[in-house]
Amino acid sequence: MIDAAIQAAKNAGEVIRTNFVNSVLPTVTYKDANNIVTETDTSAELAIFSVLKKEFPDHSFFSEEAGLTQTQSEYLWVIDPLDGTSNFAQGLPFFCVSVALFKNNQPILGVIYDPIHDELFAAQAGKGAQLNGTPITSSNANTLEKSVLALGRGSSVESKLRHTSIYTAITPKVRSARVMGSAALAITYSACGRLDGIIINDCKFYDCAAANIIARESGALVSDFAGNPLTHETEGMNDILIASPNIQQELIQILSTY
Repeated sequence: MIDAAIQAAKNAGEVIRTNFVNSVLPTVTYKDANNIVTETDTSAELAIFSVLKKEFPDHSFFSEEAGLTQTQSEYLWVIDPLDGTSNFAQGLPFFCVSVALFKNNQPILGVIYDPIHDELFAAQAGKGAQLNGTPITSSNANTLEKSVLALGRGSSVESKLRHTSIYTAITPKVRSARVMGSAALAITYSACGRLDGIIINDCKFYDCAAANIIARESGALVSDFAGNPLTHETEGMNDILIASPNIQQELIQILSTY
């Protein structure tokens, strides 16, 4: 199954890379006041389906653009064909393909592919995480004040305002804070130690499903803002905290009021 997920992600990545490199800024369609989609999102999604639905026709699928296709299978594929659409639409090269597989509501594999830098992050439950086939481990940051964190948010006005409050509280306590524009790719940066942690308020299920298992398998602690395990519901939002074990509790204390 991991091989099919990797092939699907790479096929979608090729579509995205070609469109990013060879075209002018894409035409943007607004799904609502705060969410956009491009033709590349749809084309990348079809590239993923052409692999996974052919290989696993009886499985269920949940994708950002197509929504939920439910079957009686114990397996559910969770797909974001282009996480970081706003970055892509603005010509900013930080976005990725996200493919995850759940069995009986538990994540069993995740694949994140960055087509611009040709970096493929992958993990299977209990087998560790890899970047381009090489094992990776998360940051072992010892103190918050020396840490570099990323922050992310949902797209609603309420999420933006909440994010601003969290950013204001966190920034003075860390060495540096970043807003990356792709939650999934930023999480994998945490998984391989490029970031010491990430805080995301109101994250959609499909945005982070694959990246969360990669982070967990790399040794990072993955929880909500209170330190509880994440739920895996296709509807609703998750607050996500991913951090080195040494700084998690301090971050939970800061986030407890948000």
